[in-house]
Amino acid sequence: MPTFAELLTHYMLEKNFTDTSLAKEVQQLVARQNLKVNCKINREMFYQWRTNTSYPSHKNCLIVWILAKIFELSEREIQTFARAARCNESSLPTNNQPESNQIRYINLSSSKKIFINKLLDSFTLSLHSPIMLLSQHDLLTVERCFYSEIQSRYSSAHFFISLPDYADETTFYEELGKLFRFSICTSNSCSFKKAFINMLREHKTIYFCCISRFGHLEVDIRRKFAALLRSIYTECHGYLHLVLLGGRLLEELRYNDSHSLLNDTIRINWQEWTFEDVQYLYQFYCTTILPEDIAQYFLNITGGHLKLLQTCFSWYQSSNIDVTHFVDRFLKEDTDIKEAFMSLLKTNKNKQSLANLLINEKVTGDTIFIRSELMRTLYWKNLLVCREDGLYWRGEIIRKIGQSIL
Repeated sequence: MPTFAELLTHYMLEKNFTDTSLAKEVQQLVARQNLKVNCKINREMFYQWRTNTSYPSHKNCLIVWILAKIFELSEREIQTFARAARCNESSLPTNNQPESNQIRYINLSSSKKIFINKLLDSFTLSLHSPIMLLSQHDLLTVERCFYSEIQSRYSSAHFFISLPDYADETTFYEELGKLFRFSICTSNSCSFKKAFINMLREHKTIYFCCISRFGHLEVDIRRKFAALLRSIYTECHGYLHLVLLGGRLLEELRYNDSHSLLNDTIRINWQEWTFEDVQYLYQFYCTTILPEDIAQYFLNITGGHLKLLQTCFSWYQSSNIDVTHFVDRFLKEDTDIKEAFMSLLKTNKNKQSLANLLINEKVTGDTIFIRSELMRTLYWKNLLVCREDGLYWRGEIIRKIGQSIL
């Protein structure tokens, strides 16, 4: 079983948190839900927990459960996380417990409804191919956008599977079988394939399945699982509509893997957010209405970067600062954007290349496959966005942060 330090580090990397940004996120959630905590929340605490120089005490268990909420863990992941921290449900006062980790869907703008339904229509129009849906944004948010349309279109015949990240192949398929609610134990790829195909053939309706978190699998398991999915889909495409949701590592299974494990997939990029989407996202996270002009302004300055949007939402709700000062505030705050730029400044070559790229809002005319390793990294760190005529810095804030660091 992984240690608490290992799990905390893993989930922080998964959500692109630094010690500082995680401390702020916890502080904001504690304030919003009016929770009573028995310790001081700061970056040093998370640094010590992450590096295993200290350990959560009994009085820190509420913080552990808050982290599970922020990381948006599944019920099984929460149990593992809590056990690693030596916490259990009895450690958490009933009146302080954060809301349960149930799937909540986000209301969709008209453009997102059209996009998702066109994507689903492609299953019947294509030559029986699965869809590879690539997103730079938080994958759980994308899943939630899907959820309402999937429910109405596929009734109860659907699965949203976040892959378990275990190094041991046997454990991986056992946990995966539980997520699919198979009645038999699946301890290897053969037993999993058999159970999956039997499930599909027992139902007369087509199953929809969205599988995400490929990037968290060990390389060998990731490749074997991709090959297994290809085999299952070839045999059962008439029973299954399959969406593989991910980012850079999923893309590499299609383009960079020597066996082209997913070369039969249809590649689709997640559609960028509109100001109407920003309004629905604000309503989802904050349960109130955001004026149209403010939504458009937030979209303009962030370029639709979800984490920056969430920060704008939090500031708009909790402070008296004029929204026109948000750009200056971002330049002063420690953010994940600064961390992303700093990680790329380890060589003089990258420094000079970044300096050249930051001169203009438009970076390059490439739109299909990004050849530069630096620009591919910037793209998958969600700092660049692909538009009709090329790659651009995603938003005003991102470009200004990069310029300020250089």
